[in-house]
Amino acid sequence: MDQSHSSTGPEAEIPEPLVEVLVKQECGLCEAAVSAAGDVCAEFGLVPLVTDITEDEQMLAQFAEELPVLRIDGAVRDFWRIDRTRLGRLLAERTAPQ
Repeated sequence: MDQSHSSTGPEAEIPEPLVEVLVKQECGLCEAAVSAAGDVCAEFGLVPLVTDITEDEQMLAQFAEELPVLRIDGAVRDFWRIDRTRLGRLLAERTAPQ
């Protein structure tokens, strides 16, 4: 059996992190966060997912006072203002071979 495509060995690929910015319409901080996340993600060959939570009552109730919110792989990593240096460090750690 050819094991060159095995995903369990030391040569297994690290899945790309899911970087998501939660936003709502007419939010100046949200626009700045999307720009910052886009710039930093581009350095890693990534594109952040931008999610407008305006129509999702549950998410809006949970995050309305913290928008914009930066999540990496579903975990909240930043809110209000995206720290570019911190995001770069988090992505470098997340994409580094183990």
